[in-house]
Amino acid sequence: MREQDIQVKLCDMGNACYKTHHYSDIIQTREYRSPEVILGGEYDESADIWSLACMIFELVTGDYLFDPKKGKTYRKNDDHLALISELIGPCPERNFLETHSKCWKFYDKKKKTPRLKNIVKLQPWPLQKVLLEKYRLKDCEARSLTDFLGCMLKWKPKDRADARELLKHPWLKETDDYSVWMSKPHLKEFKIVNRDKFPGFIDELKIKKV
Repeated sequence: MREQDIQVKLCDMGNACYKTHHYSDIIQTREYRSPEVILGGEYDESADIWSLACMIFELVTGDYLFDPKKGKTYRKNDDHLALISELIGPCPERNFLETHSKCWKFYDKKKKTPRLKNIVKLQPWPLQKVLLEKYRLKDCEARSLTDFLGCMLKWKPKDRADARELLKHPWLKETDDYSVWMSKPHLKEFKIVNRDKFPGFIDELKIKKV
């Protein structure tokens, strides 16, 4: 079959709403849901930017970026916020939290620094290390993709890049390369060589919730 120029458009507007007229406080598929929506805050089109990052990660790896589960002492939303904190760092400040109607369902109101109530112990696993350790992306690809997704994965909606800015990102302009995956021996060698640069390498995600 010879190559042809094919234009494809995918559209699913089932949960769409106007920026100035919201039909619901809860939007987005669970795995792609942004922090402000989980916390019951105001949202705008920047919530879609968060979802975009989650979908790009899924297209590259085949896995959800965030796949929250319910536990004996916590709910899915608790776990979702914990997973976000482990990946991009904890919620930045109390003042930000207080603008969200549901924040004290999940965070300890007595703490000056935001701290989850139902999941105390977090194990940070930054995105670049996730891509290196779990998915064995080569270092240059992991760094570039982390930088691209990092522009979108921000707690504060105003800190996220908009679509126009994202189109200029170098990751989108890189030459197609389908050999960006490290073999297991290559990964082992990379860990040894970069032991000081990436301390605490682990082979798989092992998070204990308390």
